[in-house]
Amino acid sequence: MKKRLLVIASLVMILSFVTGGVAFAFSSTNTDGVWGRIDGCTPSSIYLSKYVYNERTGIFGDRMDALAIVIFNGTGSPVSLGNYSLRLYYGTGGAYNTVGLSNQTLANNGTWVLVNYGYMNSVSGENQTFTDNEDYTTVVLYKGSEIIDMIGSTASTPPKNPAGTPKTDHTFTRKWICNPDPDGDDPLYKEWSIENDDDFNDLGSVPVGAGASCDRYASGGDDTLGGIPSHIQNDWWDQTTGASNTDFNQVRYGGTEPNCTTAFQNQSGMGFKGTAIPDGTGFEQPFLLATFCHYNNPVSATNAFDNIDLNVTISGIQCEAPLIPGPAVPPDMTFTYNFLLDETTNTEPCSYTSPSNNPCSDAIFVAQDPSPNTFICQSPGTPPVDIEYTAAVLGFMKRNSDGTCPAWNASQALGNFISNEGTSNCGCMYAMITDFTPLAVNLLSFTGVRVSDGILLEWETSNEVDNVGFNLYRATSMEGQKVRVNAELIPTNVMPGGLVGAAYSFEDASALSGENYFYWLEDVDAQGNVEMHGPILVP
Repeated sequence: MKKRLLVIASLVMILSFVTGGVAFAFSSTNTDGVWGRIDGCTPSSIYLSKYVYNERTGIFGDRMDALAIVIFNGTGSPVSLGNYSLRLYYGTGGAYNTVGLSNQTLANNGTWVLVNYGYMNSVSGENQTFTDNEDYTTVVLYKGSEIIDMIGSTASTPPKNPAGTPKTDHTFTRKWICNPDPDGDDPLYKEWSIENDDDFNDLGSVPVGAGASCDRYASGGDDTLGGIPSHIQNDWWDQTTGASNTDFNQVRYGGTEPNCTTAFQNQSGMGFKGTAIPDGTGFEQPFLLATFCHYNNPVSATNAFDNIDLNVTISGIQCEAPLIPGPAVPPDMTFTYNFLLDETTNTEPCSYTSPSNNPCSDAIFVAQDPSPNTFICQSPGTPPVDIEYTAAVLGFMKRNSDGTCPAWNASQALGNFISNEGTSNCGCMYAMITDFTPLAVNLLSFTGVRVSDGILLEWETSNEVDNVGFNLYRATSMEGQKVRVNAELIPTNVMPGGLVGAAYSFEDASALSGENYFYWLEDVDAQGNVEMHGPILVP
């Protein structure tokens, strides 16, 4: 039977601040958003970007396993490989072979492809071969005597084998990372995309996430697909400086390199237009911060848009009576959001079935820096008391049909965009001034109850910093094997990092009557880290 996601409704938890009944107030002169560089993190070193393993037997019954390893340079500069080597572990006793990399220079955004002699076919981008061993397990990248990166683990005996035990055909592709992993992978390999087959094609391709095809930055224009900005540049620049300081600030991509002749308004991307905090805005009173748009055009790209930072600056913050009137210290505050774009293919089956699956919808998830900046106002007294505040973003709401923004309503708030192709999808972004900074996913409740055709699971959160969604797991005993009951990640319904939580419901229609079940709830953050809650028992 199919599992069903039932109801997602938002709620807001306001943490009271002891003010003695005094209603503090605030204002600002402007809010501006500057887009960072697409997929803008720069890895600190070269790293292992792909691992392909193929188990096979020769015509005489001998082992002829094939292994390919790819190293990627995304550091921004050429790297000499002469001081690098691979340590390839095999067997059960920790034995290894060492492969010194050829003394070549690896260009920025370049790959270095190594295959063993067991792979007898030509490989796209092949640079180097290494000695056969049909029992390789962990692979470690060294620079001199320093461990730089690892797939597998040397923490166990024998060293852990990424391809499984017994070995099976696998392709591991590294997700875009800012830093390699010298400690090795945990059992879930969260920073790798894993296929249960061997794919030796396009080994020399650049990892997904390393920039985007024909990316451009702009300011001006409007919230429509066809709105042409007044300033367009092919390279990143501070969109708040000089004559170009005109909202909407936009970033877009799509087209075929190296020509990139696609008109800007035919590309896909995002826009941000900030507003000032109105005079007299009270403590923990929701206010409109900005309009955010997803310009969702169908695009072709050799390298797609993955994620981007948006630095939001609230300028000219004023503390108003009964605080000591005057500029806050400092009067400007900047905080950072990371927007993750899931640009899906336009062929079914679609990853997101709402609001449209013809062609398939795309999705944007948002994660906030969990340590936003603060500002200080003074409360009258002898001596005056410094009070530290921050701006916590509450979430998005859909715009009215006439393009205006509605009054904030927590029950209608959204934490992400799922938007149609070929449209300009805009929402209103709200915030509040508060003294509270949430630090993690705070789970208020997690319950389960029998219903007519299964088990209804419900949970509530008060805030979700950096959270992108949830998974539910089930077992028939505390120590039993956990089985995931949701087919797809249950997405967060709030803007991570704000004071907004949400109430979620999910019906496990495959639960059998007369069977006791234990359930666990897992939250997943934007970096792939997970935290497990529970279990709860549903008899």
